[in-house]
Amino acid sequence: DADVDTGSGTGNSKYTPATVTVTNFSDDGYITIRPADKVLATTVPSSGDILSYYWRVDYEGFTTLPTVSYQFTYYDVDLDGSSNVANFVPGKVLEVDPYTRSSETASNFTTSSSGPPHVFGTITFNGDTGGGSSPFTLEEASYTAGEQPRFVGAPQKYYTNAWYENWSNPSIWHEGSKSGPTGTVPPLGSIVYIYRDGGSQGRVWGNGLNSSNEPAKIIFEHNYTVYPNPDSENGPRLQFNNPGTYPLGEVSGTGMISFDAPDAITVTGDFGEFAKDPYSYYLYFGGSATINNIPEPIPNLMLEGTSPKIIDQNIEVNASLIVQGDVLVRPLQNILINKDLVLGFWRGGTFEFPASGSEVTIDVKGNIDFTQDPFGNLQDRNITVQNSNSTLEHTLKVGGDIIHGSDNGWNFDLYSASNRPKVILELTGSSNGRYYRTSNSVPDLYRIVMNKGTDKSPKFTFDDDFLLFGPTSGAGVSKAVEIQNGTLVLNDVDIDIDLTTGDDDFVIPETGGLQVTQGTVNASGDDSGIRLDGCLIIDGGTVNMDDPVGNGNNYIEYGAGGSALLQISSGTLTVGSQIRPLLTAESGILQYKQTGGTVVIGKNSGGENDRGMLQIYNAGSEFTHTAGSLTIVRHQPTPTVAALYLDPDVFDINGSTITLFNGDTPTGQSDFRINSTIPLNNLVINDMNSPAVKLDINPLTISSTLTVNTNASLDGNGLDLTLKGDWVNDGTYTA
Repeated sequence: DADVDTGSGTGNSKYTPATVTVTNFSDDGYITIRPADKVLATTVPSSGDILSYYWRVDYEGFTTLPTVSYQFTYYDVDLDGSSNVANFVPGKVLEVDPYTRSSETASNFTTSSSGPPHVFGTITFNGDTGGGSSPFTLEEASYTAGEQPRFVGAPQKYYTNAWYENWSNPSIWHEGSKSGPTGTVPPLGSIVYIYRDGGSQGRVWGNGLNSSNEPAKIIFEHNYTVYPNPDSENGPRLQFNNPGTYPLGEVSGTGMISFDAPDAITVTGDFGEFAKDPYSYYLYFGGSATINNIPEPIPNLMLEGTSPKIIDQNIEVNASLIVQGDVLVRPLQNILINKDLVLGFWRGGTFEFPASGSEVTIDVKGNIDFTQDPFGNLQDRNITVQNSNSTLEHTLKVGGDIIHGSDNGWNFDLYSASNRPKVILELTGSSNGRYYRTSNSVPDLYRIVMNKGTDKSPKFTFDDDFLLFGPTSGAGVSKAVEIQNGTLVLNDVDIDIDLTTGDDDFVIPETGGLQVTQGTVNASGDDSGIRLDGCLIIDGGTVNMDDPVGNGNNYIEYGAGGSALLQISSGTLTVGSQIRPLLTAESGILQYKQTGGTVVIGKNSGGENDRGMLQIYNAGSEFTHTAGSLTIVRHQPTPTVAALYLDPDVFDINGSTITLFNGDTPTGQSDFRINSTIPLNNLVINDMNSPAVKLDINPLTISSTLTVNTNASLDGNGLDLTLKGDWVNDGTYTA
C-alpha cells in the first residue's frame, strides 16, 4: 500500500511502500499491510524520538505460517525537527497479547537522500538483532523506527466491567488482569479492556479520557456464553455525555461506542478493526442534533431518541443503519449502508428524506426491514419525505428485500405530493429481491428503476401492491417505471400501474425484463407503446394496451438485437395496434412464445401500413403457439405488407388456433393478407362486417382445421392452399 508523492514538498502526500519477502511457504493465505500516519502508540511513551508513521501487518487463511522479512520506506516529514536519526533502530510491537516490544540492529535503518527537498530511507526487518539476519515467522505486529528505549517491554493492560462509572474513577480499573489490583487510571499508551461477563456490567462513561492518558488500544470483550447472540443491549459500551474531544487509540472487539449530545462530541482513533465487527455499534441518542463528526470507518450505526437527528455527513456504514427509539433521522448527504436499513428494533423510528439542501442517495446493499422487534414494542416505523415544499429528487437504492411489516402505521412512502420532495426507488445488486408486507399500508412510490446485475437473470418481485405517482408521458421524460438491468416481477392482483401514457415508448432493454404474474400494467396515449429488446413475460397478469380514448396506436415494437422475448403462459395481452419490428429497420428479431393466456392484437388501430399486425421474421426469430387464444382484430389502414406475417427460424404450432376478427372488428376489412412460410394449425376467419382475407406471396398450409364463417371470404390469390385436416367453409373461398 502506498501514497504517491505529488512533488509539492508540503508533506501532505508521500511515498511509503512496503516490500515483503516470503519464505518457507506451504499453503494459501493473505498478508495485509496498512500504513498509519501517526506514532505507534504501543511503544514506550516519552522514551526517545520515533517516526510518526508505522505499518500494521496482519494475516488470515494460513494453516502453517510462512517466514517473512520486510523493507519499509519512510519519508523525512515523519521525522520531527529534533529527531536523533543517528540513534534510530527498526522497532515493532505485537498487535496481540502479550503485545511485546522489540527492535533490530541499527544497521537495518538507513537514510538516503533522493535530492532536495525530500529525504527517504529504508527500515529493514529480517530478524537481525545483532547476530545476523534470519527471516521470522509471520506475526500480527506494527513496524516503525525510533530510539531503542521506545521498544522495551510491553504496554500495561487494564480491565474494567464498571456499570455507568467514569473513566477517571481509579477504583474501576484492574491492572494486569480482571482480578488485578485497583486504584490506577490507565496511563498513556495502555491496553484497555472493557468487558461484560454478566448483567449490569461493562458500561463506562468516557469522562476523564484525554490526550494525557490516551490508550494505545481499547478492546471490547463480550461473554458469548452468557449472551450467545450479541446485540446492542448486551455488549460492553464506552459512552460519552460531555462535549469534548476524546482520543481512543486503536479500537477493536465486539461492543458499542455511544454518544449523548452528539453534535458536540468528537472521538479520534483507529476504528478499522472495530468497524469490521458485525456486532459492534456507534449509538447516537439524546436530544436534537446535527451530526457531522461520526468517526469512520463505521460498524453498525444506531440512532434513537424522540428528538430529530440530522446526519450532515457523507458516510459509509460497514453493517446496518438502525433507526429506533422513536427517533426521526434526516440525511443531508449520501449514505452507503453495506447491510440493512432497519426501522424499529427498539420501539419505532422514521427515516425522512429532506426538503432542502442537495439531492441525496441512500444506498442499501442489503434489506430495508421494518420488522426487527426483539422487544415487542410495535411503535410506528416510517420511510417518508419531509412535509415541506421542494423540487428535490432523492434516490433510495436497495440491493435486497423490502420487508414492510404488518402494522398499518408502518409507512413506506417515497412520494407525498407534486410540490414535496420525491424519492426514486432503485433496485440494485445481483441477487433476487422482493417487496412484501402483511398490512394495508400501501406504499406511495414516485419512480421505480430496475437495475439489478448486468442481464435479465436477477429479479425483484413486488408480492404486494403499491401506488405510483411518477411521470408517464412527455418527450425525453424518464417514466415512472424504468428498466435498465434485471427482470421486474409484479405479483399482486391489486397492482395497476401505467407504463406509458404518451410520447416516448416504455423501453425494455436487452438486459432487462418485465414479468406480470398478477396485476395490470397499462400502455396508452397517442402513438406510444412498448419498445421490446429484452423480455416481456405474462404468466397470469394483464398487459393492457387498450386505449379507446386516444388514437389507439399502442404497439409492441422490437429491435434487431436478438434478445426480444414475448412470452405468454396465462393472463391477458391486449395490443392496441401491432406487434412489429422497428419502423427504422428491417432486421427485427422476436421470440414469440405463447403456451396459454389470451392475446388480442389490433384492438383499436391498424398501426403502420408497412408493418404487419403480427410480424415475426428474420434469422433468429421464433413463433411458438401451443395453447391459449390468439386473435387479430383488423388489418392496417392501407396495407403494403401482410397483416399476419410469419417467417420465423423456429416454430411450434402444435395446438395453435389463430382467429381473425372479433366483435371489435370495424367495417371495411377487405384487405387482410396472410404471408406465412410456416404451416398454421387451426385458422378461424370470423364473420364480422363481411371481412375479406387473401394469401400473399407464399402458399399456405393448414395442419388441422380451416374455418371460414358465414359472410367471410378467403382468396387464394393464385397461390396453393394445402389442407391436412378439416375445412369448414360457410363463407366464400376463391382459388
